[in-house]
Amino acid sequence: MVEREAKTTEYFLRFVIMVFHLLFSFSCSSSSDEAKDITPPSTVSDLSVSFIDYYGVQIEFTATGDDLREGTANRIELRYSQDELFAKNPEINFQSLGIEYPEVPVPPPAGKKVKIFLKNLEPKTRYFVAVRIWDEAGNYSRVSNIVEFITKDAPGSSGIFQGRVNLDAPYFNLSSDGKDVYLLFPGMHKLQKVGEFYKIETISQSVPPIFGAQVVWDGEKFVSIGGIIGDELVDLPLAIFPDGRVVALGNRGNLIPFGSGGFFSAGVLNHKISKIDGRFVVLGGTKFYSKSYKKSVNESTFGRIGMDLIPQFITDGSSILWDYIKPSGLTSPVSVAGPAVFSVDEKKVVLWGGNTSDLIVAPSTSAYVLKKSQGDEFLWEAFVPYSGRTFGIVDSCEAESVVRILHVREVQADQEVSEIDLEKSIPPPGTIFLWDGKKVVLEKEEFIKRIIVMGNFRLGDISFSGMVGVYIYDDGKVILVRLKPIIGGGQEFFFPRFSGQCRAVFQDNKFLYLLTANEIYVFRFRDYELLLEK
Repeated sequence: MVEREAKTTEYFLRFVIMVFHLLFSFSCSSSSDEAKDITPPSTVSDLSVSFIDYYGVQIEFTATGDDLREGTANRIELRYSQDELFAKNPEINFQSLGIEYPEVPVPPPAGKKVKIFLKNLEPKTRYFVAVRIWDEAGNYSRVSNIVEFITKDAPGSSGIFQGRVNLDAPYFNLSSDGKDVYLLFPGMHKLQKVGEFYKIETISQSVPPIFGAQVVWDGEKFVSIGGIIGDELVDLPLAIFPDGRVVALGNRGNLIPFGSGGFFSAGVLNHKISKIDGRFVVLGGTKFYSKSYKKSVNESTFGRIGMDLIPQFITDGSSILWDYIKPSGLTSPVSVAGPAVFSVDEKKVVLWGGNTSDLIVAPSTSAYVLKKSQGDEFLWEAFVPYSGRTFGIVDSCEAESVVRILHVREVQADQEVSEIDLEKSIPPPGTIFLWDGKKVVLEKEEFIKRIIVMGNFRLGDISFSGMVGVYIYDDGKVILVRLKPIIGGGQEFFFPRFSGQCRAVFQDNKFLYLLTANEIYVFRFRDYELLLEK
């Protein structure tokens, strides 16, 4: 009997505790619901564009608050798209079609002006942009008004396809001495423009048919490093003079380039040559341990060249004086074949992309800069452009030129002025002339280095063969943009897929020549850009 009463008491206490727990939970839930933030920020209605460039645009709007137009919101969600459906039904397509831009500021208090510079855009392209505002409780506003704009063209234009020069046989190299353009391997030939046509003047037939060599101009002659003739790898540097003479160069210095125990062993392919601190450097590539290319491939006696020891050289009379660089740094590139390589300035060289595999096409999306510090040390650092994306790239070539930025200001002048053909001559600063129906004065000039990188590009699902422009400013700012040259009628030029490394050079900062096997594609750019100051 006592035992039964004890159990009854235990059951009763458990029941009381359960009821109390339920009542307490209901009370807390009710209090939580009463305190929960369900008021979203107000919708931005004055989104506008205040400045447009070729790689980005500045947008502005008035900040809304945490609760409607009160307080301070938690986050700005900025999205942009090239798809018209993004603008036609933004509430549905804002997230699915819009690309979110990550570089947004922390929202200011409601009523304050917000300015955001949206980068990584392409030239001559129409975009739609909108914003949505979030509070810290997860409430968000409706999508703002949609702003539509078209980015400017790249400095010096995105290029106009002028035509192609059909060659009677494959040539393996296109080089320039800074004035004339030469076809090399086999023979040596000068490319000359005669009116609207091109002719090829043969200088010498004695230059051997070297495939895969990298050629640089040292101010007196062309210097060829690496390559292959038939099945035989080339294991000595060659000098090729403008009159067609070919001379084998000797090797001296602290690094043995070829031969048993040499850095490149029997030969090298898929490398690039650039210049840093007055010396040429050899970056990337594949070295072979047998003089026979086929034997090396069949026996797998080859390997990609590492980046922990960089060969460098200068020419010294009839010899090459070799040395090496041992870069330091917290980061360094993996060994790649066929990277894109270009100089930023006298102390910096960029290595971008390249193939990371010996068996399949596996383009690297990484980019690094090799720089010489003030302490005379060489360092590897990650290369991060101010704007633009480093696509994966293989089978690339590069061409360098300069664009003059002409800063002009509109003036009210009494004297009669005329237009100036800027294609023929650029006047000195202080000159007043007509431009686009306005009287303007040329206040100053700015010079931008322009590198055109051509090849096969890939990033995620995006894949294309074409051009990327690299624009380097005096302050060190580097802009990367995809260029889409046009043909007659304004249609976009379609690039064929590159097979093997291409070769390209600029002439007079205007004409770009691109060699692919039996053809030379000719593109025209401007060597200036006029910028009207406000």
